[in-house]
Amino acid sequence: MVKRYYHCDEAEIFRCLSPVADFENPFDSQLAKFDSEEDLHKMCGVVNEVKSCIGEKLRQCYNTRAKLSVDTIENILGYLCGNGKAVFLSEAKCWESEEFLEGMKVCEAVTSNVISNAKDINVKCDALFDLSECLAKMTTDVCNYKAGKFMYEMISAGLVPSKRFLRCGLGFRLGCKFP
Repeated sequence: MVKRYYHCDEAEIFRCLSPVADFENPFDSQLAKFDSEEDLHKMCGVVNEVKSCIGEKLRQCYNTRAKLSVDTIENILGYLCGNGKAVFLSEAKCWESEEFLEGMKVCEAVTSNVISNAKDINVKCDALFDLSECLAKMTTDVCNYKAGKFMYEMISAGLVPSKRFLRCGLGFRLGCKFP
């Protein structure tokens, strides 16, 4: 058996991540604070700085939690700063609504409860798939279809590292792709 050693300071990695740490858990972040193109552009610029800061630090570590955090943040911000940027900006008012924020909390609470009580890995995996669907439906109901599709795609992208870590099937479940 090969013993793995840490060759880096985990705190250094998390210091690099601090400007975008809110996006490790999108339920704790305030999407509404990036309500202008200028604000979002600044945030997207920080992503490259974070990647540069992390650079070799992460590669020198054998640390699943740090990698999971980095990959989750990169996937969420990659979508937000890429394909999802226009919709995110056009739906800025929705992200501020109390109904939307409450809906985010409900979907997250349901998912957290299922995952924390599940003993079977398949139940945990299903909960992650259900989370994207819960958020998409809630966002569609509160905002509109375009915002719901954005939410589905952003959260699905953000969950890929967790699904990979849990070894969930990354394919689509029958009837579960956002229409």
